[in-house]
This record gives sequence, C-alpha cells and structure tokens, in this order.
Amino acid sequence: MVPKLQTLAVPLLVNTGQGAEFYCYYSGAESVGWTSTGNPTRYLYQNYPYSWSQVGYIYQNSGVYTVQAYVANTCGYDSKSKPITVTGSSNPCPTCPWISPPYPNPVSDVLYIEVNPDALMLQTTNTKPLDSDPICDVRLYDGQGNLLRQQKTKGGTVQFNVANLPDGIYYLHVYDVINGKPEMLQIMVEH
Repeated sequence: MVPKLQTLAVPLLVNTGQGAEFYCYYSGAESVGWTSTGNPTRYLYQNYPYSWSQVGYIYQNSGVYTVQAYVANTCGYDSKSKPITVTGSSNPCPTCPWISPPYPNPVSDVLYIEVNPDALMLQTTNTKPLDSDPICDVRLYDGQGNLLRQQKTKGGTVQFNVANLPDGIYYLHVYDVINGKPEMLQIMVEH
C-alpha cells in the first residue's frame, strides 16, 4: 500500500536566526524526508516510526520559502509542501507560535488575531496527535481582570471590536486545548 502523508504542520511565524520546527503525520511509510528552499541549517531531525516526523530549521534570511515533507515505502511515495514566511520580527508569544502577533497594536477599532490551525495541531501530549480538532480560546480582559471579549476557534482570524472600549492597556489571554495556563499579551487601545 502506498504511504499517506496526512498532515504537514508549519509555524505561522518564523524568525531569522531562530529555530523553527516542522511536523508531519503519516501512515504506512518506511522512510521520511524533508527539504526546504532558502538554504536553512537543519538542527533537529526525529522520526517516530509509522506515526510522525519532526525537523528543525534555522533560516538566516527573510523571505518566502517552501518546506516539503515526503514519505515512501516499496509501493510508492506521498508528499506535501507549504509556504512559510521568514521575517526579522519576533513573536511576542514564543511559547504559542500558533498565533500571530495581534494587530494593529495599538488598536482603535478591530483587533485581529491569526490562529494557524496546522501549528495549533502541534500541541500534543505523549508525542501523539490529538484525537480531535484542537481548539484555541482567545479572551480579552481589562486591567481589573474583567472578561470583555471571548472567542473559540479551530483556526483562522479572531476579531474583537474594541471601538467602544476606553483608551488604555488590555490583556489578551490565549488558551490552547492542552494547557490550562494562558499565554498573555498586552494590547493598547488608543482612539
């Protein structure tokens, strides 16, 4: 039977000079390989037979590159590729690379948060993929801890209308399906 590469997961934001990890989930493969444009340095490579593989690359230059994973056995092969954008900016939430920096910040009308469903899927336990679709819970609080906005998503763009909020500092709490403790980001509302 020809092997099947089910998922290729890439981070939403990759920074120059910092490690970025890529995962693929597969079945029926005897070998797994990775390639990327942009001439990155590979610092990590792990295979978990008949299940998933992981590679880590460091990119030295900004740009748009392609990461490809392929799986093979004696009956054939399967592959997937995805584009990634490497930037010199840093992610304000290094422990949750499945979200982009909220924008605009400062914000006057609508705050946008991009949730990468592939990277969110990487939140796993016991080195196994999740049994169900992962969910991200995004909440906006004021300085007194009052919940002002909340939205759950499996990926895509979360939008919070903040036009009626007073100027000031607010806190975005982002929960993934695994961790009970939120990642917190500071948001400035200015009209």
